[in-house]
Amino acid sequence: MTDLKEVLLSTLRIVDYKDDKERFADEFLLACYKEGYMTLLSKLPEEALVELNETITMENLDEDHINPVVSKYLSKKEIEEYLADVAAQRVLHFMEMHMTSGDENIKNEITDILKELQNS
Repeated sequence: MTDLKEVLLSTLRIVDYKDDKERFADEFLLACYKEGYMTLLSKLPEEALVELNETITMENLDEDHINPVVSKYLSKKEIEEYLADVAAQRVLHFMEMHMTSGDENIKNEITDILKELQNS
């Protein structure tokens, strides 16, 4: 179970999330990736930021337009690993928040997921 979405969905089932779990997971992970991109962009050299400023508008603010500039400074693998790391950190934080809810069953089930992740 190393797929972050599946980990998040499992956590939502454990805490008995009542709304659309798939939608929540998709939106949560999208927000994580956006946060990661913003942090990643802020670490680029000044000339990259200037180039992004000149080429990116609100209408084309997406990976297809950002990646060609970013890829001059970072490999695709580095970008993907960074974004995955940010998302994983946020999912773990989400799980930890629910572990402190006081419900022992929730804490135990989430702990089991975390142990499974450590073993994979």
